Amino acid sequence: MEDFVPSEGATATIPMKRTAFGIKVIVNGVPDGSLTWSDRNYDSYYNLRFNCDNCTGPDKLEYSQIFTFSEVYDCWKSEEVYTEDFTIYFTWTRANGYKQYFDEKITVKRNVMTTITVNLKGGANDVTLGVNEDETPMGNEDISIDYDGGNLNDTPVDPQE
Repeated sequence: MEDFVPSEGATATIPMKRTAFGIKVIVNGVPDGSLTWSDRNYDSYYNLRFNCDNCTGPDKLEYSQIFTFSEVYDCWKSEEVYTEDFTIYFTWTRANGYKQYFDEKITVKRNVMTTITVNLKGGANDVTLGVNEDETPMGNEDISIDYDGGNLNDTPVDPQE
């Protein structure tokens, strides 16, 4: 609007530019347990967090959200494709309580929905620990110790100079 001169019949055109990005997570089933993800930066402007506590099973889950870049003005004035990098940290808590961690670095772009597809593989087998006790009776071994200390004789000593 810097060059706009108001006059009769003139149209003021305001240049608008989207300063946002989107993230879509598609989870192709959770064999067992639950899946959570975040950017792990708890002071983050974006607060990228997601919990899937009841999504066990083969069903596909989709989650998406649109975020505004934290530096709106920088994004708006950029002539290049504005991007920002994130590392998304995933925690797969298995049904038996065991946690598995993995992460993925992503680059988000202005006015682009970035889709992350997660394919989890692993069985929901419960592993048990068994003990097989040795039933063999204890045997015997004998060790004899023979020691001869020799004879002790009292020998008188007559010291002379």
